[in-house]
Amino acid sequence: MISLKSGEAILRWVLQQADDDQPYNVTLGATADSVSAASDFAGVMASSWHDNLRSSTTTQLTLVTVEGIYFDGTHEHSVAHDLGEAGTGGTGVLPSNCALLVSKVTDFAGRKYRGRMYWPSMLAEGNVDINGVIDGAVVTALQGHFDDLFADLDAVSGASPALLHDKVTDDVIDDTPATLLSSFIVKPKIATQRRRLRGT
Repeated sequence: MISLKSGEAILRWVLQQADDDQPYNVTLGATADSVSAASDFAGVMASSWHDNLRSSTTTQLTLVTVEGIYFDGTHEHSVAHDLGEAGTGGTGVLPSNCALLVSKVTDFAGRKYRGRMYWPSMLAEGNVDINGVIDGAVVTALQGHFDDLFADLDAVSGASPALLHDKVTDDVIDDTPATLLSSFIVKPKIATQRRRLRGT
């Protein structure tokens, strides 16, 4: 777990695939000036999934909740917004080691200022060819949805999507402040993990 600095939050979409006993987590960092702002941010993560990402998500995947931790400089506070809605974007599901890859973009260059989100089992089977390339129309639709998601999150009063930096040197946490995000970019090819699938 990342060590949060004052005014930072780490949140996650908790997604459950049908017939799978383990949920998936997609994480996103944020800055927030209060626990109330962090809670509002979590709420928008849930509502914008409903309004945007749900229509591009397989019916086999359900957003169970959005939950996270906010650190006010003294105490950590839990925030959560339950939803329990399945996707409406097609049937079938890719293997659990195949994920939609979305880049977290900042206004700075370099590895320190890059981030990624992996969305396992989000895409329906028919959306991806045998080489792992996502149908162009689906990529366009997804990019529109992630643009809308970013706009919704960026509009939350007192909170912003961000990359959180957590480098530790000689037991001292790097005090580099969070870097605000400027957009999300959907990649046209799925990301795969080279490891055994769960349950096999």
